[in-house]
Amino acid sequence: MRSNIFRALVVLILCGSVFLTDAQVPMKPLTARELIALVSGGALSEDISHEIESRGLVFRSSDSYHEQIVSAGADTTVLTALKNAKISSKC
Repeated sequence: MRSNIFRALVVLILCGSVFLTDAQVPMKPLTARELIALVSGGALSEDISHEIESRGLVFRSSDSYHEQIVSAGADTTVLTALKNAKISSKC
């Protein structure tokens, strides 16, 4: 009886640790399409800014992209985050 409880406890601990390690996997950097989708989809500027700051970008913003994102509805909060974003080469 005691060994069954011990086995069940060990299994629960192992399963729990698998889920916890998966939850700590860092998010991939934002692509240009994802960022445009967030802006045009009406996400809050503060949330978009946080995503840019925490995840970084996988692209460099050009003048034409800047025009597109402004047309999609980006405000100064998003544009500032875009200007200061960390650029990653990993996708």
